Amino acid sequence: AEAALGIIRISTSNMVQAIREVTIERGADPRTYVLVAFGGAGPTQAVDIAESLGINGILVPPFPGITSALGLVCADLRVDLMKSTLLQAESSSSREMVTALRDLSDQASARLLDQGAEQDSVVIQWAIDMRHTGQSHELQVPVTYESRDILRESIQEFDRMHRETYGYTMEDREKEWVTARVSARSVANEYRPIEHKSTTMGEPVGVREILEEGGLHSRALIYRREELGRGQVVEGPCVVEQMDTTTYVASGWHAIQQADGTLILRRNKHD
Repeated sequence: AEAALGIIRISTSNMVQAIREVTIERGADPRTYVLVAFGGAGPTQAVDIAESLGINGILVPPFPGITSALGLVCADLRVDLMKSTLLQAESSSSREMVTALRDLSDQASARLLDQGAEQDSVVIQWAIDMRHTGQSHELQVPVTYESRDILRESIQEFDRMHRETYGYTMEDREKEWVTARVSARSVANEYRPIEHKSTTMGEPVGVREILEEGGLHSRALIYRREELGRGQVVEGPCVVEQMDTTTYVASGWHAIQQADGTLILRRNKHD
């Protein structure tokens, strides 16, 4: 059991570090987010990951093991195109950048239509990779589609993003437009979850001996997820089993079955 716990600690540490790289190291505070736990093993380690990052809420989809596949089936059709520009933003004509973005938009829309998308369903988004003159790294700056003042809008947003990402900005330094980017998508049919109507409270189907973090041996009740009633609350430590995963609710946490089939884990307020 202790060897297994050690393996889980290493695995959890790797996932925590990966999340830190895309949040804290980019200026985002993970404590302000809800952790979505999916995949066959995600819900098993979600609480450990959340506690390491100071996250107080976890969302477990109805079928975590096939969440990625479900997302692929329901995803919008999308085409992303880019074109190198390398223009001095303040001293170049905005028309040149707008022309590049419009050309990319026409190409992206045509590709979507070739794939069977309806013209009315196509949504276009513009962005420009920008940097200060002399920098070797860029920020992808979103700008309004068919913006009437792309120079002012892009510079203001770049300064804001630079300050948020790196903690400072250099408003007096010249900026460069490096790459024009266009994303075109055709909105897919809306995913409609099956409503969880049962209000019958599920009973534990067994008890399992577990080794919690810190070496504490305890007993966890076992529940079947499909038997949980809408609004039912189960207190940790407990295990919620289903066909494609196992959700572990640690001590100091509780889980709530939602009407849309999701399972919400929350840290108890006094912990």
